[in-house]
Amino acid sequence: MSKRASRAVISDFVTEVRDYLPRMRQAIGELRQPGAKPALVLEESHRLLHTIKGAASMIGLTVLGRLGFLLEELLEDVMAGIVPWSSEAESAVLEGLAGIGGFLDELDDGRGTIAPVVHAMVPSLRRVRRLEPAGDEAEVASVLSGASELEAPPGTADAGGSAGLATGELAATFRLEAEELLETIGTALRALEADPADETLLGELRRPVHTLKGSAATVGAVVLSRVAHRMEDLLDLANEGSAAYTPEAARLLADSLDLLTDLASDTAPDPVSQAAALEQRYAALVDAPPSSLGAQPDRTGLPEPAVAPTPGPGLAERQRPPEPRPDSKLSGQSVRVPIERLDEMVRLAGELVVNRSSFEQTLGSYRQELDELRLSMERLKRLVHRLESDFEAVGLDTLAGGHSGTRQTGASAGFDALEFDRYTGLHLLSRELAEASADIGAAVGALGQRSGDFTGCLERLARLTGESEDKLMRMRMVPLGSMAGRLHRAVRVASTHCSKPARLVIEGEWIELDKTVLEQIAGPLEHLLRNAVDHGIEPGSVRAALGKPAQGQITLKAWHEGAEVVLEVSDDGAGLDPDVLRETAMRKGFLNEAAAATLIPEEALRLIFQPGFSTASMVTEVSGRGVGMDAVRTAVHEMRGTVEVEGEPGQGARFTVRLPLTLAVMRVLMIEAGGERLAIPLASVVQVLRLDGSRIETAGGRTVVRLDHEVLPGVRLNDALGLRRSAAPAVERPPAIVVQAAGIRAVLLADHVSKLARR
Repeated sequence: MSKRASRAVISDFVTEVRDYLPRMRQAIGELRQPGAKPALVLEESHRLLHTIKGAASMIGLTVLGRLGFLLEELLEDVMAGIVPWSSEAESAVLEGLAGIGGFLDELDDGRGTIAPVVHAMVPSLRRVRRLEPAGDEAEVASVLSGASELEAPPGTADAGGSAGLATGELAATFRLEAEELLETIGTALRALEADPADETLLGELRRPVHTLKGSAATVGAVVLSRVAHRMEDLLDLANEGSAAYTPEAARLLADSLDLLTDLASDTAPDPVSQAAALEQRYAALVDAPPSSLGAQPDRTGLPEPAVAPTPGPGLAERQRPPEPRPDSKLSGQSVRVPIERLDEMVRLAGELVVNRSSFEQTLGSYRQELDELRLSMERLKRLVHRLESDFEAVGLDTLAGGHSGTRQTGASAGFDALEFDRYTGLHLLSRELAEASADIGAAVGALGQRSGDFTGCLERLARLTGESEDKLMRMRMVPLGSMAGRLHRAVRVASTHCSKPARLVIEGEWIELDKTVLEQIAGPLEHLLRNAVDHGIEPGSVRAALGKPAQGQITLKAWHEGAEVVLEVSDDGAGLDPDVLRETAMRKGFLNEAAAATLIPEEALRLIFQPGFSTASMVTEVSGRGVGMDAVRTAVHEMRGTVEVEGEPGQGARFTVRLPLTLAVMRVLMIEAGGERLAIPLASVVQVLRLDGSRIETAGGRTVVRLDHEVLPGVRLNDALGLRRSAAPAVERPPAIVVQAAGIRAVLLADHVSKLARR
């Protein structure tokens, strides 16, 4: 049996729910007022019941979670107008809340059972729905099934029921759900920054903050819950019009989000002090005395007794208790799968592809043998035909010679019955050979038909394996926007540290990458963004003198290009000066004067990727233009990607990073050169064609190819790789593969192009 939640977690849960119950009773009481609209009044109660339901289910209070679901579902029907709000409905809901409150009091004292609450509450709710009493007993039994040790009388707990999750599992689940909520909060904050007067956005921001607050309180993350609570207070005042959503309020909420992110990941360096500083700022804005947040015990992050409630809508559907109503509809169901399991499925799919390739080779060998059999059959047919023709001719000549003197005028020479003895065993053998040849011909035809059937099956198998692999890879894909909060934070922190107003604009947040690729590129992207703020964006006075907007802009664009994803980071700052880079390279010993003089501007810009190269006069904690850029390039190359830089003085800089969509599978083009089979990453292949010999020339001792009004360097793979020359005659129009990597195009000349494959 799984370990149930600790007493400390249960106590935190009870404390939180006790705070919810009076608020729900107050909202229900407001429905008695003339003109009250249930859809608006019950929204808060519905949200609180949603939190109670999820949290109760996660800490092992299975039945309580189901009761919360029943109440939540009733409120949904009332808000939708399906069930009318009446005195009977009000009485049922209030009695249900009272029963839950009484059970929590007993639970806090370490005693009691929820069965009496269920027996009283279920029939009452069914009467509101106009359901027949005959079904009460069955639904009560369904709700009570699998009651945990905390909910059942002593000795009656269902040994097979859920008693909650182990602490480690709960903490891990909470981290995942907190990550989703924080991402939602960050998205809403950025939308609100663009339109501060939109009251709808305030409501959308408040909901995830409220859910995170309740979830954190339930798991015992006190500081995290308190910070979220203060955010909720400020949002409530702004929504009510009691406080304006000012730039200062926006900054405070953004700083709070940063601290919440650190608390959820357990990386905050001094959470209590940071939270206390935020509390002072909240007190000044909401005109409330500072709370004792800073004096809270140091139970930051995710303490030992952790629980993962149902903070987000996705998890609410995943962990919904069994539904007693047969007409209830489930939507948006999903499940979390560890990336390791997906990797294992991708590996198996890869093995399936390899086995399919083996089957293709076997089928190819079978076809070769079938072709040989056809040739042998044709030879046999010719021999049989020749044998029959020769011996028939010999027989006719003999007959003609023996009867030449007995011909009768007007009559044809015929065979006498006695002349049949002239047909020997050789004639019979010839006839049997003819029949055997016909039988073999029929067998070859049938085998050919089977070969066609096998080919069709193989094509269908190829389609299914390819589709399965593609869908598996899609399961690994996550949108770039999933780490938008992290990237915005990097710019925001760097902007504050450097006293340079700057903002980040992300275009293409929906572009998807493999989760592994996205996690590995996050660090290099953050460095590029901090670099852009620190040594790209000019100080405010300089920008004003140049006629630029006071706030610098950094843009991250993403788009798909073939089998690659392109990430482009640009800014409207000072840009890069090739002359300054040359001088720096000479001063620091990277180049001598002669070598520096021969550098073209593009090559000079690439100097910033040299280890230790920097044009910054002082290296700051944020970044230095060039400091660490070698690490960025190394990280990108490890992911089989490329990074390029462009820039002009005063016009900003632009870094272009090209990455494969996934690292789990690589699509390649199989070719042959010098008797060896080679693979070229498909992401680098621009075009495959056959060239006329006239297009291949030699210029300056190097092979070049004229292609579409463009002269490209040509590479003969046999020579470049030291492979033997093919013994076969030279092909009149050899295959050529146009490739592009690191911004350079070239034409590879091979002996043969096989097919696409996956590796």
